[in-house]
This record gives sequence, structure tokens and C-alpha cells, in this order.
Amino acid sequence: MRLATMATLARPVSAAVSAALAGLWLHALSQPAPEVTSEYRLGVWVTAAMVVLETAAQPLVILAQAMLFVKLKPALDRDQLALTWSFFKQGLLKQLLTEGERYLMTAFHLLDFSEQGLYDVVANLGSLAARFLFQPVEENAYVYFSRTVERGKPVSAAAGRVLHDLLRAMSLLGLVAVTFGWSYSHLLLRLYGGALLTAGPAVSLLRAQCAYVLLLAVNGVLECYTFAVMRQEQINGYNRKMVLLSVIFVISTGIFTRLFGGVGFILANCVNMLTRIYVCYRFVAGLPLEPAVSVPPLLGLRPPAAVAAALVTAGLLAAGSESWLYPSSAAAHVAVGALCGAAVVAAAVYSEPRLLQAVRERVGDKLKRS
Repeated sequence: MRLATMATLARPVSAAVSAALAGLWLHALSQPAPEVTSEYRLGVWVTAAMVVLETAAQPLVILAQAMLFVKLKPALDRDQLALTWSFFKQGLLKQLLTEGERYLMTAFHLLDFSEQGLYDVVANLGSLAARFLFQPVEENAYVYFSRTVERGKPVSAAAGRVLHDLLRAMSLLGLVAVTFGWSYSHLLLRLYGGALLTAGPAVSLLRAQCAYVLLLAVNGVLECYTFAVMRQEQINGYNRKMVLLSVIFVISTGIFTRLFGGVGFILANCVNMLTRIYVCYRFVAGLPLEPAVSVPPLLGLRPPAAVAAALVTAGLLAAGSESWLYPSSAAAHVAVGALCGAAVVAAAVYSEPRLLQAVRERVGDKLKRS
């Protein structure tokens, strides 16, 4: 309840920040040509209003996640305020690292508006998995870890097993995106936007985005566990490291965009995500384990040999299919991908029966509730 009370402070803060940034966008940054959009000013203010509206809903989200259906009693605690301030700084740095390329391309005109539009289309298309699949998993994982793991304590057997399984499942999903994304990006963009979308650098952008999806999948779970078990002083230390990561991100963005254009933004994001994964990996690897932990949780990042072999074979066959069958026979290209995908699923079921059982139980619970 105290956390929800403090979350309400975000409403006036978000209103002030949104108004300031809207003024910056309208008066300090370059404006698009009138023939491109005639409602740019209105769009900026509507976006700012939506940010405030979404922030206003956050206290209710916190209450729903924690299931605190009790009478509201406003209260503030000095320790929790300090922890909230640490998370606020961390959230600000994470926002800069996550959306930093958009700020850079807007502020320094690294891409023109048409190139920015193409980048946004591909980035949004490539991030569908992260938005609809990874984000719910990460949110539920954080709630689970924050309620079952004590900060500063050794990793328990139950938490270690859940972390291992989540890392295994998310990394396998990311590897599937990389394996099939390379050979089917052109077909997907052709179906989505026609020949006009596939004529430019969009295919290369989407292929690079698939690699970024893999890193997003791994980083999301690692950060969930890391933030759930970090003490306040460790969070402050992590924030200082994120300042360094921000500098690395800006430098890599400048270098890669000069070398690769729009693809350089995605490559810079990959470098950013790799550094964040490295920091969280080091932290989790240094945590003590309870004696009952039989399998180190980080081994979940290593795919089983059968699945790795199936992914490599599927990737080679899909690439060959793109070269020999596509675009003259798109249906045959899709059929090859379906067969390869079925082989990868079969290898995963054979190697990870416990994960399949967990999925069955989860689906069964949802069916019973419905």
C-alpha cells in the first residue's frame, strides 16, 4: 500500500515532464514538412496526455499485482522512499537505453523523416514478440521473484529452478526468432507492406531486429531476477553502471550509424543489451546457492544439444529455401519453414519434457478458469 501511495506521486511528475518535453519537441526540434503531416502539433500534445493517463493507472496496476484489496491508507516510509528514488533513477536510465536511439535520431537528424518512418515500422513489427509475449512473462516473473525471494539471501531451490526454466524457454524462443527471421524477413515484409517496403533496407533492418529480439528475451528475465533480489545499495551501484552503459550506447550509435545507416541503430541496441546482460549475468553468477539447488540457474541459457542441432539445421535449410525457392514459389518456401519449425518443436519436446508439462499445466489452469 505504501508503494502504491508513492506511485501516485508519479502523476504530477509525469504531467510536468510531459509538458516540458512537448514544448521541447514543438519549439526546439525540427518540424516535419506540412505535406507530410498537418496534425503534428496535435499529435505531440495527444501523446503527452496519453503518457499522463497511463501513469495515472500505475497505482491500480501495482495494487492488482500485489492483490492488496484492502482499505487505502496513505503512508510514506523513509526507507521505501529511498528505494523508490533508486528505482526512479534506474527507470530513467533504462528508458534512455531502451528508447535512446529515437531521441538521438530526432535530436541529431541522423535519419530523415522517411527513414525514421521505415525504421519505426520495422522496429514495431520486430518487437511484437517482445510486446505480447516477453513483457507479460517478465511482469509475472518479477512479481513471483519479488514475493518469493528475500533480498540478500542465497538462491533457493524453487526460485533457482524457475529462473532456469524461464531462461531456457525465453532463450529458445529468441533462437527460433533468429533462425527463421533471417530467411523469412523478406516474405513477412512483402505480405505486410508489399514490394515498396521490401525494396529498401527494411529486410536488413528486420533481420537485425530478430537478433535484438533474442537479446531482449534473455535480458528481460535476467533483469527481473536481478532487480527482485538486489538490495538498495546494489541498486545504486547498478545505476552507476548504467551511466557508463549509456555512454557506451551513445558512442556505439554514432559509430554504427555512420557505417551501416539505420541498421546501425539496431546494432547499437544489441551492444547495449549485451552489456546489460553481462552486468546481470555477473550479478546472478555471484549469488550464493542453497545446498538444495542441483542445477545452476544460468545453465538455462545453454540450449540442449538436440535443440541446438535442430536450430542450426533448420536455419541452413531455410536459407537454402530462400535462395532456391523464393520468391518464385513462396508456398514451397513456407512449407519448408513449417517442416523445419516442426522439427525444432519436436527436438524441444524431446529435450525439455518438464517445460512441456509446465505449459500444459498453465494452459489447463486457464481453461478451468474460463
